[in-house]
Order: sequence, then C-alpha cells, then structure tokens
Amino acid sequence: MSLSGSDDQLAIVLDPGKAYVQGYEIEKVSTEIVHVDKCRDASHVVSVDNAIITATVGNYVLVNSINSAPPVDTFATVKLYNQFTVTGLGSAVPGTAVGTQVGTARVRAIEWHNGTIGTTAAQYKVMLFDIKMFTGYDFKRNVKSFYYAGAGTATSFTADIVPVTTQLVGSATASASTTITGTGTSFQTDLAVGDYISLGGTYRRVTAIASQQSITVDAAATITGVTIAKVSTEIKEPDNESLIFPFPYYAIKTARSTDSTNQISYTVYSKFTGTTSSGSGGNCTLTVSSSAGNMASKAETDNYQLVDNTTGLTVAIDPANISISGSAATFTLADTYASRSFTVIGTVTKTLSANTEKSKTLTGTCANSLTF
Repeated sequence: MSLSGSDDQLAIVLDPGKAYVQGYEIEKVSTEIVHVDKCRDASHVVSVDNAIITATVGNYVLVNSINSAPPVDTFATVKLYNQFTVTGLGSAVPGTAVGTQVGTARVRAIEWHNGTIGTTAAQYKVMLFDIKMFTGYDFKRNVKSFYYAGAGTATSFTADIVPVTTQLVGSATASASTTITGTGTSFQTDLAVGDYISLGGTYRRVTAIASQQSITVDAAATITGVTIAKVSTEIKEPDNESLIFPFPYYAIKTARSTDSTNQISYTVYSKFTGTTSSGSGGNCTLTVSSSAGNMASKAETDNYQLVDNTTGLTVAIDPANISISGSAATFTLADTYASRSFTVIGTVTKTLSANTEKSKTLTGTCANSLTF
C-alpha cells in the first residue's frame, strides 16, 4: 500500500450505498476510491484572444456648472455643501464655497456625460468614494455642491449637482415676491427649511415655512399656478463602487499570451498640467505627456477635458485639433489662450509588465516574536 499521491489525478471517494444505473441495481458495501485524471493536457486548455474585462465604475453623481477640476490625482478630500454655486442664483459664484458644509468625499474620476462642453449646462459624472456625512445631514437631501480649495477662485473646484426632482401636491403662485402661496399644498409636511424646490423650472431655496400653504424662499419669483417639485441628489450605480473586476472566464491559468509575453493593456484617467505656447497665426498649442503609457484616441469626446486655469472654465476642443503621438497629446487652441496654464484630464493606455503587473514574493521563513 502506497501513501504517495499523484499531482495528475483526483481521488474520488464513493461511500457504501445502492444505485440503479440504466435499470441495473448496483450496491457497494464498502468505501471505494476511484482515481480520475485531471484535465491538464493541451486538449483541455482554452486560449482566448483579445478578451475584454469591462471596468464599470459607478457610485457617481451627475453635476453641472463645474469650475476647475477635482483632485483626481491625489484623491484629496472634497467638501460637500448644502447650497448651489450657480443653479438658481442671480449672481453665480463658481469657485466659491456656498452655504454650510455637510460632509466630505473623495473623487475617483470625472467624465463628460452630455451637453455642450464649455457651458454651465454640460453634465459630468463625478465618481465618489469615502463619503462621510456630518451628524444630522443626509446626502440625498442636503448635498447640493462640491468644493475643493485651489490657489485662487479659478483653480478651486466647484460643481452643482444635477437636480433630481419629485413633484409635490398642489400649485404655487407669487408676484415678484419671496413669499410663495400654495393651493392644495402641504408645505409643512413635505418640506424643511434649507430644501430646494423647483417652481415650474425655477429653482429656489426654502428659508421659512409659515403654514401648509405659505413658504418663504431665498429670491423673489413671479409665477402663477405652477407645479412644485422637491430637489434631491442621487448617487447612481452605487453597487459598482469596487475597483476589483472579475475575469470573464472561470479557472484562469494565466493572463499572459500563449508565448508567455505580457500583452495586457488597460486605460486610466490621468491628470496633467501644462502651459500653452505663445500665439502664432491665430493659434497656440498645448502639449502634455504621460510617463507611463500612451495617450488614448482623440475620437472619444470624454477622453480629454481641458480646464483653463486662468478662468476655471472647461474649454471645448474639436477632435480635429488634437494630435496624438505615442505618450504625447498636443491641443491646438485659439491664440486667446496663449501663454496660459491648463489642467488636462486625459485617458492613458497602459501596456507592458511595468505598468500592468504587480509581483508578490512568498516569504517561506520569517521571524516573529510575541510579548505578553
């Protein structure tokens, strides 16, 4: 009897029992061990070329009225505030914290979603993690804007949430007044001081609630019998917060190619800074380079976001005015932007082992001491 095993086989233990196989009775009165060969030969290996792992990053909030860019390179803490910086304000204050701070969060990435780039209406996805609300505040109800201090207003990141509205009962009327009179409304039941409401598309913040049919808002409005909607903030795809993505197949032997070379590539957002050239022929240029990969295609609108650090505004650029050469991207702009500092959030494709693999070393022997 040998106690040695084989790495090429599995030992399957069959306990005593009775079974019927194809109508025939089979009874085993003792335990039986059956050896089965493992599937290790080439006929059982499946090679998949150009496999793609979808990296869906969620837990984001839609924002507009953005100023500057968030600290996606350092993941520094961004402050959450309970008032808008632009939305519904007669005098917008982009780049400035407004209201009361109600929490903090970190920004993993920012990505264009829709709308005309360079306008306050353009919407972006701000991917969040490590959200911490202050006591007594709720993200859905209270968060209305983001703020991260820069060297000045132009380089301080602010953004307003894209309002998510829920219609309330009744209608509202006001005549160039901050007092809103409701018909069939339940203001005391549905609202709290500090809430934002949409009055037929006009946004106002509630500053006082007198009764079920009367509230005071932060700025005068002229409306007649319009609908009322309560504004809230929505975190989209909260289940996609993890940055660990499963392989598309089971029992992966290796992620390398059949010749054992590393052909893995993946794309990431990176943050760059640069200064445009002096103006010439009505244009100037801005070039940024990656030290760990190649710049991605210019065909995708959300691959590059340019922020003018003089004004804090995002600058729209035609893909025809973007030139990609390996690790460098060059942007051609109007000479009104000459000799200005820019922040660029660009997409970088990483390849080769140094950028796509991490090695771990198993330590067989280590000395540990415990003191009690």
